[in-house]
Amino acid sequence: MTPVFSSPTLPLADVFNASPNGVILLQPIWHVDGTVVDFAFTFINDRAFSKSGLLKGWQAGTTLLDWYAGKGRVGLFDQYVAVFQTGQSIHFSDYQPDEDEWYELTAARVGDQLMITFHDVTQANRALRLMQHQRDLLQTMLDTSPAGIVLYEAIRNDEGQIVDFRYVLTNPTNARVTNQSVAEMTGQLLSVVSPTAFYGDFLQVLVSVTETGVPRQFTFPFEGEGIRGWFESTFVRQADGVLFTFLDITALKDSEQQQELQARLLQTVVDVSQTGISLYRAVRESLPGEEVGSIQDFQVVLSNQQAQQNWGLPAEQSGNLTALGTQPDEPDPSSVLDRFVRVVETGRPETWETRSPVDGRWHKVLVAKADDGVVVASVDITESHLYQQRLEDANAALNRLNEKLQRFSAVASHDLQEPLRKVKFYGDMLLHEYAPTLTEEGVILLKTMREAAERMQRLIDNLLFYARLDAGLADAKPVDLQELVGQVIGDLSLNVQGAAIDVGPLPTVMGDRIQLGQLFQNLVNNALKYRRPDVSLRLQVRADRVTADELPQLLPQPTEPVSDGFWRIVMTDNGIGFEPRHAERIFQSFERLPGRTVGTGLGLAICKQVAENHGGFLTATGEPNQGATFTLYLPKATGEG
Repeated sequence: MTPVFSSPTLPLADVFNASPNGVILLQPIWHVDGTVVDFAFTFINDRAFSKSGLLKGWQAGTTLLDWYAGKGRVGLFDQYVAVFQTGQSIHFSDYQPDEDEWYELTAARVGDQLMITFHDVTQANRALRLMQHQRDLLQTMLDTSPAGIVLYEAIRNDEGQIVDFRYVLTNPTNARVTNQSVAEMTGQLLSVVSPTAFYGDFLQVLVSVTETGVPRQFTFPFEGEGIRGWFESTFVRQADGVLFTFLDITALKDSEQQQELQARLLQTVVDVSQTGISLYRAVRESLPGEEVGSIQDFQVVLSNQQAQQNWGLPAEQSGNLTALGTQPDEPDPSSVLDRFVRVVETGRPETWETRSPVDGRWHKVLVAKADDGVVVASVDITESHLYQQRLEDANAALNRLNEKLQRFSAVASHDLQEPLRKVKFYGDMLLHEYAPTLTEEGVILLKTMREAAERMQRLIDNLLFYARLDAGLADAKPVDLQELVGQVIGDLSLNVQGAAIDVGPLPTVMGDRIQLGQLFQNLVNNALKYRRPDVSLRLQVRADRVTADELPQLLPQPTEPVSDGFWRIVMTDNGIGFEPRHAERIFQSFERLPGRTVGTGLGLAICKQVAENHGGFLTATGEPNQGATFTLYLPKATGEG
C-alpha cells in the first residue's frame, strides 16, 4: 500500500520512510462538544506496512476505533486520547497474539496530530524468553539434581597465581551436604566455607584442572566442618574456574564396607570351621537344539582352608581345577561326578563316607544343590570310624569269647559235673558202708571232701545259671509272685524252722518264672545264712506301687519309658546286716564281705542281673547287727491295676 498524505505540510515523509522504525500519524476526529471521538490514519511509512502482523487487514478509510474494534484492542484508544490531550508521551510493549510478534511502541503528540512509532522486538523477545526458559530449566536442574553442583571462580594474586576459589554458583544438594544455605555460600571463598578442603588435596585438584584444562574424575573420602562421607566427583574447567559435580555415595560405601566386613567375617568363620566347605559350578556343553547344555564337569569356585587341607585344593582357585581333577572320593572320580550331576538335576542331597587322598583320613561328605552347582561339606570322622572299627573288632572278639563260653558251659554241664558226681557218690559210699572201719579223723576228712564237692556243685550250678542270664528274657509270661515266694519258702522248709516269715500280698508281674524264682531263693537263703546266732530270724516281704518319678534318683533310669509305674517289693530281715559303704560291693561277682566265707559269691550278683533282665533294679541297705533290707523294683504289667 502506498501511503496517502492528505496534507502537503509533511516534508518529512521521506525521512519517516527511511526510518528503521514504523511510523503512523493519526488525525483526531472531533465531536461537536469538542471531545476526540476517533482518529483517522493520515500517514503510514513503508516500515509500518512491512510489518504485516501489526497492520494486517488495514484498509484505506479505516479509523483507529474501527481498526481496534476488529482486533479486540479498544482499550488502547483511551490511552491515545490522553496522550493527545495532555501532550505527555507513553512507551509500552504490545504483543500481537495472532502473529506471535512483539513490538515496542511510543505514542506522542506532534502538532495537531498523534504520532505512533514502533519497532519489532520479536526476535529479541524470543531470545530473551528462551534465555529465561533455559535459566529456569537450569535452576530447576540445580534445585532438583541429586548431585551436588558448584561453579568455582579462580582468585588470583598480582602475579597471576591462584590463591583461592569463589563460589559463583551452587545448588541445594551441595548446601545440604555442607549444612549451609545456597545464599550463605554464593560469593564466599573456599578458604572460608571449607578450610579443610582449602588446605587439603581438594584445592590442588581445582588448581590443576583450572591451569591444565584436563578433567579429573575420582572417588574420595572427606571429613571436616561437620561433614563425613564418600563422594564420587567430576572436575571440569569452566572459563577461569572449575565446575565441580559430585554424588554422595556414603550410604553405598558404608554398605559396601559392611558387606566386605561381613564377607571377611564369614570367610574367617568358614576358614576356622573344622568342616571342609567347597563350592562347585557346573560346566555345561550345549548341543544344537538344546536350551540348557548337559553337565560335563564341575569347576571349583571357592573352598575354605579345611577343604584345602582335606582334599589338597589350592588356596587360589584356577579355571582348570575341576571335579574330575581333584575329588574327595574313591579312585574312580566319575562316580563322584555322577553324584554331583544327580544332586543338581534332582535337588536331593547325597552323603557318603570316603578317605582323603591327601592323608588317608576318613570323612563324611554331604553334597547339596547350590544354584547351578553343588556345595560340598566334609567332616573328619576318622576317630569315629576307627572307634567303629575297634567296636566291630571287639564285637567279633566277644562273639568268639561267647562261643568259648558256650563250649565251656557244655563242658561244665557234663565233663566237670560228671567227675564231681563220682566224687560225691563214692564219698557217700565210704561214709555209709566203711565209716565203722575208718578212724574218726578219716570220717572227718571224708565229710570235708563231701562238703567241698557240694560247694563245688553249687558253684558250677550258679556259674551256669549266671552265664545263661546274659541272654535276657526269652519269653516273658505272667508270674504270680505270691505263689512263687510261697513255693521258695516251702522248698527251704528245713532251713527256715524257727524263723518268723511274714509275706504280704505280692503282685503278678511279667517275667521268667525260673529267673525270678532263683532271685527270691537267693534272697531268702541270704537271710538264712547271715542270721544272728542268738536271735530268732524275722523276715518280712511287702509290696507297693510307685511311679517312675518316685524312683530313687541314684537308680539308673529305664532305657524305655514305663508309663504304668513300678512294683516296689521290700524284703527286710534282722540278721547281721552290713556296713552301708558295702551296699554296692555285695552285688559284685565272687565278692564276699570280710569275715564271711559261706556261699559262692554269686547269689546277689545273680539277683541283680535277674532284676535288670526284667527291666527293674535291686538295691540294698543295712546296718551291722541291725539287719538288711533288699528293695526290688519291677515294672508293672501294662493295664495292670
